[in-house]
Amino acid sequence: RFAPKMLSICKRYTAKIEDAKDLMHDGFIKVFTKIHTFKGQAKLETWITRVMINNAINAIKKQILVEWNDDTMGHDPDFDLDYEALHRKDHEYDAVLRLIHKLPVGYRTILNLYAVEQYSHKEISELLNISEGTSKSQLNRARAALKKLLRKEGWDETSA
Repeated sequence: RFAPKMLSICKRYTAKIEDAKDLMHDGFIKVFTKIHTFKGQAKLETWITRVMINNAINAIKKQILVEWNDDTMGHDPDFDLDYEALHRKDHEYDAVLRLIHKLPVGYRTILNLYAVEQYSHKEISELLNISEGTSKSQLNRARAALKKLLRKEGWDETSA
């Protein structure tokens, strides 16, 4: 029942479909082993979604820390990404998602948590054990890197 949506969530955190399926599988194992902790305060789907996101984050934390030490991506403070484009389920959404998968895992994770999952920088910092400043700077770097990729693909400022 929940697998298609959960796979979609997992695909946002990894570039390979096989890795996304592995994340989803591991996430459902956690759901089944922790179902007794579900208190019914939210919808079951919401709780499962949170388990999947946390599972994805835990799986990639080590990769993120390694990549954040490599400060090769530039910062472009003038870039303002249209986050609504990330929520559309059409060809533009697929194209943007494909480009997001080209980002380093740290950038991709922060962008997903902030723009798609709508976590605050405080929540992101707590999830990833980083400072709020690091979350903000990584989001800016992710946006700048995504902007460069969008330009390479021929997108103009109004379509992104």
